[in-house]
Parts: sequence; structure tokens; C-alpha cells
Amino acid sequence: MATHYYNPDDERSLQGVGADTSKIDDLYTKKAEGEIEEAAKEDAEAEGNEKKNFHKKFMEMDEADIKAEPESKTDSTVEDILGKKMAVALIAVDWKYKEIAMKIMYKQAEKQLDMQMKADQQ
Repeated sequence: MATHYYNPDDERSLQGVGADTSKIDDLYTKKAEGEIEEAAKEDAEAEGNEKKNFHKKFMEMDEADIKAEPESKTDSTVEDILGKKMAVALIAVDWKYKEIAMKIMYKQAEKQLDMQMKADQQ
């Protein structure tokens, strides 16, 4: 349980929802009506669609479009196995490219292992 203390001598002002009591009242009435949960579901769906669109955009883009960290070199093994775009994505400035590259690598490795396990069972 969190406890908040108010010091009237404190010169800092409240910001955000706490600064306006009408916003606090709106927050509680929306929660009572279930609007917050609906908004959270819509936000989650929008975020999922955004990730899918980014993945599709990544697959269609050229490796020259990905900004790499200065003075960094791509790994030749990754480049040979997965391609130049994946190697550049792993040294990208934007963390989203790194995340997508890692996901793709994981999925490809998982598929390879599944195929090997099926072949070994037969």
C-alpha cells in the first residue's frame, strides 16, 4: 500500500492527472463505466498492428535504409547464414531493428531444430 504525504511548504506543483481534480473525477467515473478497460484493449490491438506493420516494412526494406552504429562491422557468419540485412539490423542504431532481427533469427533456428528432430525420429 502506498501512502502519499502533502507538504504545504513544498514549492513543487502537482502535474498530470493530480493537478486537476476534474480529471481525477473523470478517471474514476470512466473506470466505473468500464471505458478504461476498453481503451486499453484498443491500445493493445493498435500496438500489435503497429508491430506487424513494422515487421512487414522491415522485410520489404533494403539494408541501405537501416542506419548502423558508427564504426561497427557486421558479423560475417550472420551475413553468410542470414544475409546482409539481418547482419546490419543487429548493429542498427534503432533498437526495433535489432529486436526484429533477433526474433527472425530465433524463429529460423527453431524451424531448423524442429526439422532436424523430425528427421532424427524417422
